[in-house]
Amino acid sequence: MHCGGNAALYRKLLGKFIQSNDDVLKQFQALGDDHEGKKRLAHSIKGNAGSLGLTQVYHCAVLLEQACFTSSDINASEVVDSLAVDLDIAAKKVIKQLNNQLSSTDVSESTLIEMTSIEVTEHFMVLQQAIVDYDSSAITSLETLQQVSRLQPIKAELKVLAEQLERFDFESANQLMVTIMKEFN
Repeated sequence: MHCGGNAALYRKLLGKFIQSNDDVLKQFQALGDDHEGKKRLAHSIKGNAGSLGLTQVYHCAVLLEQACFTSSDINASEVVDSLAVDLDIAAKKVIKQLNNQLSSTDVSESTLIEMTSIEVTEHFMVLQQAIVDYDSSAITSLETLQQVSRLQPIKAELKVLAEQLERFDFESANQLMVTIMKEFN
């Protein structure tokens, strides 16, 4: 088990991995001739994938990192580019699988809460006020709303809102909150 058996931490780290590695090839190509940067990127992905147990991505990153250390001529550079493509494909495949698993296990049926429309509206108002006040208690308020059964049709929007709040992007969160409240009413 990873993260000392702490499933919530593991899911959070998987989420961070997904966010930072959704387009490895683009990141790699953006480094151009920066061989040291390419080595660091491959090494970072290798370490993160290894610690999360993403073995296919880990193995691709190992090969890419090794190739980066030996890429001094044009042929080696082509090998590095080819391995970067392989790593990108492996990362996208794993990320797709992880997204499917995470979205299917976001809220289990047994943890859903029943609320009336009035109660949901009251919770929305408390949440919006916390967002307007740049209050991190908005995160806790949103966690409750994410478990409300009648809000499951907008769980994708609530997830985006949660990501914005975790980044303390209260301005974007407020804009999204206005949209969510319009959709709900």
